[in-house]
Amino acid sequence: MCHIGAGDQGLRVRIRQVTPEDWSEVIRIGKESFDYITNPGTFFLERMLKYYFFVAETDGEVVGFIDMEALSPDTASVTGLAVKKNWRGKGIGKTLLKFGVRFLRAMGFKKIRIMTLRTNSPALRLYESVGFKSVSKKGDVVFLELDL
Repeated sequence: MCHIGAGDQGLRVRIRQVTPEDWSEVIRIGKESFDYITNPGTFFLERMLKYYFFVAETDGEVVGFIDMEALSPDTASVTGLAVKKNWRGKGIGKTLLKFGVRFLRAMGFKKIRIMTLRTNSPALRLYESVGFKSVSKKGDVVFLELDL
């Protein structure tokens, strides 16, 4: 259980592995956050079954997710990070990302890669606040890395 905020006003967030009961909510959040994915049901179901996939919940409600995959024995990628629109700005994304970093470090990875659009300023600020550094740009995409 993570506690975001100060004192009794903080938000209690639980991060846990995704379960089949979460699938429909994860697909809804993914569709809301990544509107360019043409078949979000198939896309996210495949990811939930194949990769490291965790959800954040508060008061029993799934409010976000992070998914990660191994690229090599030493390098992993955060391939998806999303928070429900009405829960954004409350620290849930940062909590998920920090959890992902700790998880991948514990799994023995030495480097994490992540990419986002150059126009996605909130995501870039989030990644940089956790220590990711921009390593290259290709068109509208920014590639960032974190050495563990």
